[in-house]
Amino acid sequence: MTQQMRRLNSLNSDRTESNSSDDETRKQLLLLLSSKRVHKVLRTCQQQLSRVPEAAELSPAKLLKIVAEGHALWKKRRVWGACPDDTWGLFLEHLDDILKPYCQGLALLSEEDWKEVKSWCRISPRQLCDVIAASLEFHRMPEPAQVMLVAGSLEMTAAAATAAATAACVSA
Repeated sequence: MTQQMRRLNSLNSDRTESNSSDDETRKQLLLLLSSKRVHKVLRTCQQQLSRVPEAAELSPAKLLKIVAEGHALWKKRRVWGACPDDTWGLFLEHLDDILKPYCQGLALLSEEDWKEVKSWCRISPRQLCDVIAASLEFHRMPEPAQVMLVAGSLEMTAAAATAAATAACVSA
């Protein structure tokens, strides 16, 4: 795991952020990537998405960033229609940043939101792959049909994560 952490640190070393919230967000990303379960799910998604042109060369870190951006978009779902530029437009910009060879974009999420992203990574890899694939399709062609695809995959993923968390609380 230490070698993996060093590799992830080197991938992100070109970032020059002085803001402590950015540092905390990066720390949360690295902690999530160091989780064996999260890493395994992301590797599974990486393999399942290998046929998708935009996803073929994406690292687990970039896949996790896409999921985090999807989560950030999901949290703003109540204003999607009223503020499309601040929700869908921003999501598209962040996807652009993530898909650049030297990714500068990173979802600025609170610690609680990172915990929710981690819970998303604990559900079926297929559902997580659907979120990533829908996001990449939206990036390729930002049209209403893709908006519906992303919204549907986010809704299903959030519902599955909530159901899994509820089941875990009931069984505990």
